[in-house]
Amino acid sequence: MGLLGRRCKRCGNKFILGNADYCEKCIVEQSLEKCSESITQNLVEDEEIRLQFRCHRIVAETGTPGLVHSRIFSNGLLAFTNYDMIFMEAESSVRGIGCHQYLRVPLDAITGISRGTLFEDLKISTSTSPQPQTFSLGKGTNAAGITDAIEKLLNEVRQERKRLAKAALVKDAMPVMIFCKFCGARNKPDRSSCERCGAPLT
Repeated sequence: MGLLGRRCKRCGNKFILGNADYCEKCIVEQSLEKCSESITQNLVEDEEIRLQFRCHRIVAETGTPGLVHSRIFSNGLLAFTNYDMIFMEAESSVRGIGCHQYLRVPLDAITGISRGTLFEDLKISTSTSPQPQTFSLGKGTNAAGITDAIEKLLNEVRQERKRLAKAALVKDAMPVMIFCKFCGARNKPDRSSCERCGAPLT
C-alpha cells in the first residue's frame, strides 16, 4: 500500500499513521467532539453551558522563570456553565478515541483570572488548588477577549444568584393567604383587593 497509501475514513486525505483508520487531525477532532458530548450529558438539572473553548492544559514545562524551553500539553475542552468550570481532557491515539473529566470546579471557587506574559495562556486560580490551572489558547487567539468573556460570565452568574437568593427570601416572607379585614375572606398573596367584596387588602 505504501507510506501514503492509507486514506482517512473521515476526511479522505492520505496520511502516515501505522494502521489507524483516521488521520491525526481527524482523531483530535473526534476526541474533542466526544469531550463536548460528555460535558453536555453530565450537566445537572438547570445547568447550561455558557462558554466553551478548545485549548491545551499545560501539564509540565521546563526552563527558568521568563524563559521556557519546552512544554507538555494535554488537549481538551474548557467549559463554563452557570455552576462550574469544567475541563474535559481528550484521549486520542491509534488505539482509540475518548475523553475524561480532569477538572470540575464551582464558579464560586474561582479567585482570579490572568493571562500569560510569554504565551497566549489563560491562568485560573481557585481556592481548591495552591497552583493556578494554566491553559494554552493557541497562537493568534484573542486571549484578552476570552478573559473578558469569562470575567463577564462570572459577574453575571454572581448577580443572577443574588437575585435568586433575594427572590427566595421575599417568597419565604410572603404570607400564604391574606384575610380581608372587612369581610374575612381568604385571598391569594398577589391580590391587591378582596376577591369577595372588592375592598383594598393593604
